[in-house]
Amino acid sequence: LNYLTEEKVYEILSLCSETEDYSPLIRVIGRVFSSAESLVQSFRKAKQHTKEELKSLQAKDEDKDEDEKETASGSSTAMEVEPEASASSGDGPSHGENNVQKLGPVEVSVDIEAVRRVYDRLLSNEKIEAAFLNALVYLSPNVECDLTYHNVYAADPNYLNVFIIVMENSNLHSPEYLEIALPQFCKAMSKLPLPALAKLARLWSQYGADQIRRLVETFQQLITYTVISNEFSSDNLVNEDDGVVAATKCLKIVYYANVLGGDLDMDHNEEDDDEPIPESSELTLQELLGEERRNKKGPRVDPLETELGIRASDCRKPLIPFEEFINEPLNEVLEMDKDYTFFKVETESKFSFMTCPFILNAVTKNLGLYYDNRIRMYSERRITALYSLVQGQQLNPYLRLKVRRDHIIDDAL
Repeated sequence: LNYLTEEKVYEILSLCSETEDYSPLIRVIGRVFSSAESLVQSFRKAKQHTKEELKSLQAKDEDKDEDEKETASGSSTAMEVEPEASASSGDGPSHGENNVQKLGPVEVSVDIEAVRRVYDRLLSNEKIEAAFLNALVYLSPNVECDLTYHNVYAADPNYLNVFIIVMENSNLHSPEYLEIALPQFCKAMSKLPLPALAKLARLWSQYGADQIRRLVETFQQLITYTVISNEFSSDNLVNEDDGVVAATKCLKIVYYANVLGGDLDMDHNEEDDDEPIPESSELTLQELLGEERRNKKGPRVDPLETELGIRASDCRKPLIPFEEFINEPLNEVLEMDKDYTFFKVETESKFSFMTCPFILNAVTKNLGLYYDNRIRMYSERRITALYSLVQGQQLNPYLRLKVRRDHIIDDAL
């Protein structure tokens, strides 16, 4: 077998139950779930005829006489045999490519309910569960390589089925997966291109609160386990741990799925946001000195947020509370001064958790604002000093407020 269906799994399972020998099923799971090509073709939805095809088939049946019906039945039997023969001979990819263009922004070719039923049946057996674990260890590096160097998703969007099927495994948060298998798989998932991440977020947003919570707990368990198992400090930053970074990026997908699945208010006024910034014809001192005005274009917007066409602030009531995305052990070991530097300066080479603010608590965010305000203040002082040197102007870098003690409220307002 080069791929699996729900019926085929149950057939092999019944044979194994009769002989009480599950090694055939274990071998099949190991072969299919360790190969991305096989997994992409597994558990596909049954192809349904369109309305036009059904009408044409009915019209043909009405026009034919009895003799033609007999010959047609013989030819249709032959036609039914051919797809099965081609499928069993391993021609699955060509069969799957026919459905690539017909999938919508949320539609996928994998039968998710069938995958869940299969997992429910198989995960109760410890030997079969070990087969899923071992297969995932072999699968993840190959998938990461395919996404990094071969651009497989652009060639076949059905490649996303690999991640959909694996994430339906309800035992991913167990200790056996946390050490090797799940970190490697998260690294592979973080390599998905932006359209694939958006499609995954839209799909997961339809799952409901219980499924979203399970996904959150899976990634949070990995982050917590890695943080507790290692000693992070200013010399050994948590930002440089590939497992924590990859799990945080995957958690971002679930975060936006949680926002999409909640109550959204998209009717806010964006006129102020779209106003163009007036450009001066004269060169500013910052430009003369080669300094870039970083905050000229406003706050940074997450690319996934732009791809989905939403804002986190649009969500009035998410599927699960935002507090469940905060990871306290991570906040305890995070060096905020270094993280802020990565966020402002080394955005390409270093990962900053400020790009995933949902995982930070209020204390950590407050510290980030503190560093931001201090740096802005020092920058203004420096610019003022440069103005006084270049133009001879004695500028005051401080904001002076005059408040009378007898009129505190009036003067403050």
